[in-house]
Amino acid sequence: MIYIHKLDQLSPKLADIEVVPIIREIKLKIKIPLAKEEITHTFTPYLVQEQDLSTLEHSLEVVTLALQELKKLYDEKNPLYEQVNIARAMKMIQEIPGPLQQNLLYAKFLSQNKNLVLDEIFTILTSLPHCTTFEEKTALNHKISVLLTSLLRSDGFRFNCTDLVTEVHTSRIQDLSTMLADGLLFHIKIDEELNKVGFETIQLRIPKDRLLISERIRSQILEIKKGVDKAYKTNMLTIQFVLLLYSYIKVLKQ
Repeated sequence: MIYIHKLDQLSPKLADIEVVPIIREIKLKIKIPLAKEEITHTFTPYLVQEQDLSTLEHSLEVVTLALQELKKLYDEKNPLYEQVNIARAMKMIQEIPGPLQQNLLYAKFLSQNKNLVLDEIFTILTSLPHCTTFEEKTALNHKISVLLTSLLRSDGFRFNCTDLVTEVHTSRIQDLSTMLADGLLFHIKIDEELNKVGFETIQLRIPKDRLLISERIRSQILEIKKGVDKAYKTNMLTIQFVLLLYSYIKVLKQ
């Protein structure tokens, strides 16, 4: 997408700008009457796949493991670690499961209904050129509105992402992964701080078993990140799906 880069940016005004090149491309390749196979082939890449659900479910399971690992370190009160940073890491992770769980439910809804959605799209698009009376146009507009509302979780042409994974979460989990690689969990001595000693040097004084624990936690964070990124991609693909549908509607209404 050219103009829409965040989930909450979808609006009727931006959509009309965003679909201009899509409409141009559709006009070049569209064949009337529309074939069901072609519509299915065009829209399917934007739909949730079964493996996407598995990724989200796995990430939710790993959240629990990572929090358990961090809490165990926090409770040790070992001077080798920076207590404030362990608590900070826990807080960052605790922000993830709520939105991720909601995204899993949303993704399951999309997955379970994808065939119905594709059927509905085919019905709408093939009916558009033949709508002539006020009653027919009203009925079809209602059908389109119901479909868009279910996809966007909103009765306006906006994506309701308030309880889902957003850019905030993808950024947060990326930051946490980077900070863990830079030794977030460990206490940095004053002279190390003053001399800006890198973690590649600091880790030489840290017992190997403790480094392995930190690396294990980072590996868990990377597994969580896979689910967060997949959830966000699902949301963004839904917006692209809706824009594609909107483009086809505008073409066939002309």
